[in-house]
Amino acid sequence: MTTSSVRVALRVRPLSEQEQNNVISFIPNNQQQIVLNGDRSFTFDYVYPPSSDQNDVYSTCVVPLLNKFIEGYNATILAYGQTGSGKTHSMGIGLDNIMKMSMNDHGIVPRFIHALFDHLQTKQSPHYSSQVSVSFLELHNEDLVDLLCPVRKREGLNLTIREDSHGNICWSGVREEVVANATELLEILQKGSIARTTASTDMNHTSSRSHAIFSVVLKQFLQQDTTDDESTLHSDMEISQTPIEKKLVSKFHFVDLAGSERLKRTNAVGDRAKEGISINTGLLALGNVISALGDESRRVSHVPYRDSKLTRLLQDSLGGNSQTLMLACASPASANLTETLNTLKYANRARNIRNRVAINHQQDNNNNKKEERLKATITRLKQELKSTDDFLRAVNDEMDSLKTQVGSLQQTLDQTVCELTQVKYERDSLKHQWMQATGQTEVEIQDDHIVKEYMSTIESLKAELYQTQQKLLQKNVALQIDHIDSSSTLVGSPCQSPYLEQPPDKKRKKQHRVSSKRSKIVMRKSAVPSVNNSATDAEYLQFAKFANSSNETWEEKYKRHTMPSQENNKRILQKLASAIESKHQLLHQFEKSEKRHVDQIKQLGRTVNDLVAKKTASTQHLKRELNELRTQYEARLKKQQGEQVALRRKHLQLIRSSDRLRLQQESIIDQCHRTIEKLGHEKKKLLKRIKIEADRAKEKAMQSEQEIKKMKRQEAQAVTLKKRLERELGQQKAACKRATEEIVALSGQMKQIAAILKKVMASSIALSQRNLLAKAIACASVRGYLVKQNAVKKAGGKFQVTTLQQNVYQKKKFIHKALSLYVRGQCSSHPMIRELVQKRDRLLAEQKELLSERQLVLLEDQEAMDSTEPQYMDERIDLITVELDTLNQHIDRLTTPLLEHVEQENEVNWIDDQMDQQVAYELALSLIRSLEPEEARLISEALLEDVIALKTDYLAHSSSMHHLNSVVHILQTALVQMRRASNQSAVFMTTLQSPVRTQYGLVLPE
Repeated sequence: MTTSSVRVALRVRPLSEQEQNNVISFIPNNQQQIVLNGDRSFTFDYVYPPSSDQNDVYSTCVVPLLNKFIEGYNATILAYGQTGSGKTHSMGIGLDNIMKMSMNDHGIVPRFIHALFDHLQTKQSPHYSSQVSVSFLELHNEDLVDLLCPVRKREGLNLTIREDSHGNICWSGVREEVVANATELLEILQKGSIARTTASTDMNHTSSRSHAIFSVVLKQFLQQDTTDDESTLHSDMEISQTPIEKKLVSKFHFVDLAGSERLKRTNAVGDRAKEGISINTGLLALGNVISALGDESRRVSHVPYRDSKLTRLLQDSLGGNSQTLMLACASPASANLTETLNTLKYANRARNIRNRVAINHQQDNNNNKKEERLKATITRLKQELKSTDDFLRAVNDEMDSLKTQVGSLQQTLDQTVCELTQVKYERDSLKHQWMQATGQTEVEIQDDHIVKEYMSTIESLKAELYQTQQKLLQKNVALQIDHIDSSSTLVGSPCQSPYLEQPPDKKRKKQHRVSSKRSKIVMRKSAVPSVNNSATDAEYLQFAKFANSSNETWEEKYKRHTMPSQENNKRILQKLASAIESKHQLLHQFEKSEKRHVDQIKQLGRTVNDLVAKKTASTQHLKRELNELRTQYEARLKKQQGEQVALRRKHLQLIRSSDRLRLQQESIIDQCHRTIEKLGHEKKKLLKRIKIEADRAKEKAMQSEQEIKKMKRQEAQAVTLKKRLERELGQQKAACKRATEEIVALSGQMKQIAAILKKVMASSIALSQRNLLAKAIACASVRGYLVKQNAVKKAGGKFQVTTLQQNVYQKKKFIHKALSLYVRGQCSSHPMIRELVQKRDRLLAEQKELLSERQLVLLEDQEAMDSTEPQYMDERIDLITVELDTLNQHIDRLTTPLLEHVEQENEVNWIDDQMDQQVAYELALSLIRSLEPEEARLISEALLEDVIALKTDYLAHSSSMHHLNSVVHILQTALVQMRRASNQSAVFMTTLQSPVRTQYGLVLPE
């Protein structure tokens, strides 16, 4: 298994028609880098500018994935980006893309389908076959839909996401179609694309409203001839030539993610808004997974695959067994700058993800059965090893206990032998002293020496007999162990007997030592008289006790030997004689016992020889069987070692996966512990809060009871008050009705007064009286309007509520109308207009005078005058004509906007359009003085804005007028020159070819 990074490709789509005037710069430093907004640079594996086509994208980043897919690796392509960025177009799974007949317009998926079947066609052979199947899913509002069988959604058949035994993600209930060629696969793709959910938004006319996963599964079958060696404990070795079929199963997922979108820009409502929220939720969960996998500091932490079905489906593609390519689609428009930046950050994090990829091998044709048999054999061998280990452990425990007992017995025996030797030494020393005292012969000393040798020989033979018995017991135990080992399963080499392991030199030394001791005993028998053969070992023990007691008495007597008493010496001699006689008897008993022991030793020797012969034969037979079994075992062991290596690899993989699961579970457990602790604290806080709220509720209940009592009292008072108010309301309604009638009457009277005042104003009166009348007319008009408004509000006994803004708007409109009427009256008496009119009148008079004078001159000098030369007054006439035209246009320009403005304000019907200018001015003042404080503030702000706008327009018009005056002066000068010139055509052409300066700059001739 190797690791593979998630490769990222960036494709920038061309601008749409709406984005032609709203574009950002695309400045790549090299083929793999893009610069956004001049200060943010990003580096990817592939970068495609808007000028790149579909073939460039497919040939550079998809073809390597196709080759890996055919080799047996899993592969995935993720298309990510905002809505309308070209994801579906690049993938080629949209309906419009599939229906296109041109190969140049095909996306990634159609090109992949054609290339896949071309590769499979070239690899066809008798030993190779393949099968292609396809499935098409969509994730719409967190619901899985099978696009190849959309009826299941209506029938309520839910699709489920599961994890197989190898940890790979699979989905159950999905329909898989087996295809034989590219045409069938394209038809299935078209069928699924038709069933996919799409809708129109403000940002995209054919927006995908779901995440789509188009999966292609390739199964490849390769036949190979291998030798299959199988052997079991109950059968001989078998060698068979069996063709093994190797199967490669690889998957290619094409994931078209729905675009991220903002509801403010898409203006989605209802189902579209719900779909957009679901899409953004899934993409947010996908971003969290990419951050957890790509961030170095968070790689050990938990990866939230289960937060969304989208991340669960893509678990293998992100951090799993898959070669993954993320195709990030972006828009170059500056309006989409925020979404483009988020897309680039998203893709940049995905580059840090490491996937663990491996070829997907599967073995068929009894390989699974063989693996199961081997696993069963290994399990059985482990059980037998365990039972054998238990038996050997019990034998070792028993052997340890026996060794402990033998050690303690050996210590006791050594101590006894030492004591016996000490007693013998004391006996001999006392005997020697006695002999020196009594003067006995050498024969008696020799007899005592022979007895001493007999006793030492007996002791040594007893020790050797004990050792022989122990060895015989060990041989029997070894034979039993060999028998058990030979009957059980061969797991190791059999144990051999300790006797068989002894070399023949040691055996010969033992036999020689036993025979030499026997010959010594026989030679000594001839020099000693025979004794009774009925003595037993019990008598020997009795003799030892008696000898000890006699030695003790002899020692006491020896102490008294120096006494010069003859009687004591006689008694001592008698006792010594009796002791010697008893010792002779004991010596005969020892000889008899020795003979019996020799016979037993001979019999034991024969038995041992028979056992050795039988053991030798059985050992040879066992060796032959062991050699055969060892040969079979070694052959089977070699085979099992190879299988064990493979199983060990799988075991290591399982251990690693279990470690990962353990780490994940530990992290989950820690998180659960923290959550439990947090919930415990929250529970304590909640209980405390509940207690406090319960106390508060009790207090509130008491307060509520008091308030209820109070409210009952208030209710009784309110009923009484209601009755009183109803009576007062009836009285007020009657009064309001009378007041309304009076107001209507007063309004009519005020209108009559205003009409009378207007008639008076129309007559010729003094200026001071005109001002007073104007004020009176204005006050009457405003008062009548206000009275009428109050009457309208109180119509029908109900008050009509109007907002402050409505009142301000109405009164502002009235003020504008009054000001427009006043300005229109001032237009005729404006100093500038009067000056222009006076100037026009003077010029008209001068022009008329010059024309009449010119006519007279022409009549007098008609014959002498040259008609081609200009007269002395023609220049002045031309200038006057031009100035008159300019003055007329200027006067019209000053008077026309005022009249138009007055006509626009005619919607205010209660103000007369023929009102005198002084009355209009007083009317505006009366309206302003009748304003409330808040209304005055709002109207002042509005009027300030109007003044600023008028001032700005005035400055603009002043600059344009200054420029136009200069242009007119230049044109007048040019016109005069043209009239004076002899060659008018040349002057005219020069004037036409010279540049003209306007308010927008110089205008050059063509």
